Amino acid sequence: MTGDRTKASVAKPTTGQTTKTRSAKHHLPVKHLVDVRRIDPSQARKWQRWVERGEAVRLARGVYIPASLWREISQDPNAEAIKAQAYIVAEYLRYTHKIPAVVAGRSAAFLHGLPLEKFGPPETVELASPKRSLMGRNGRSERYLAAPGQGRRAVPIATEFGEIWTSGLLDTCHELGLRHSLDDAVIATEAALHTKRITWHEWCKWLDWQSGQPIRHGAQRARTAARLITRYSESPRESQLKIRFWEHGLPAPFQQVNILNEDGWTIGRVDMFFDVGLAVEYDGREKYGATTDATKRALLQERQRENDIQARGITLLRVTAETYLSGRAIEQVSEHFRALAARPTRPPCTLWSGGALAWS
Repeated sequence: MTGDRTKASVAKPTTGQTTKTRSAKHHLPVKHLVDVRRIDPSQARKWQRWVERGEAVRLARGVYIPASLWREISQDPNAEAIKAQAYIVAEYLRYTHKIPAVVAGRSAAFLHGLPLEKFGPPETVELASPKRSLMGRNGRSERYLAAPGQGRRAVPIATEFGEIWTSGLLDTCHELGLRHSLDDAVIATEAALHTKRITWHEWCKWLDWQSGQPIRHGAQRARTAARLITRYSESPRESQLKIRFWEHGLPAPFQQVNILNEDGWTIGRVDMFFDVGLAVEYDGREKYGATTDATKRALLQERQRENDIQARGITLLRVTAETYLSGRAIEQVSEHFRALAARPTRPPCTLWSGGALAWS
């Protein structure tokens, strides 16, 4: 990949004129951002004065954006995501001026569009280099990945400010397990599997390859995340629910189970099912539609399905965002599981089918 070698425009930023930077070796020209190390030093000082006068915004050391464009971005409905991209691209420009690097970790997951437990405009931009550890915005990041362009481990991603290199999806998901939380690793990887951006075969092959690599810091957490990851979670909250079940010592439930009537016909499908006769579902508001009529119809259908399931002797618990965040949902599931497990009998296997264990 080759970049444009034209010099950056240093016109006064409030004029609204588009600015361009001379690209680094491994990325295309980044629109609207100016890296002063790629322009004449005397012109670079002008940007520092424009920052002092409020006519430009400093995103990283030596990287600026016109204040007028920054204000325009602030009015966009996706302003938070666009600003996060700006900070990531600015740090990327800052370091790729001299050494090859890629965006990594949670920053890479964000650019790939993967959900995370919590992510806003990054306090720390994570970068990776095959040569040394790199400093990120307001923090540090130590990553050692293949250099950009080598195999499938680094890929170009288009942003609002141009194209930059990030770690590949498999590398990104594995790094989340090594250096971040179980929630981040499981949520992001299961989302990639559910949307088929990663196939289950690719993920298993990747894990086999990783098992032969030298032990790294965080390897135990990454192995735990790998045990919890399946291709059956259909939302980030389902991924988090099963992590909480695992943390509370519950046995692995089955995911995406069909509940059957006496004739073998499917009554409905539940998110998770414990074979003691306990079904658990997460109620996302989006599933009930946008209009009042649509909501009423969906609620009536859900109520009828719930009645049909419970008539077969199966307890159905619903988890909402409020009960999950308060911790009450996990307490309820644990209490009902212990009570149902103490019964002398269990629902016959003919009442449910399909599904797969939530973890190995």
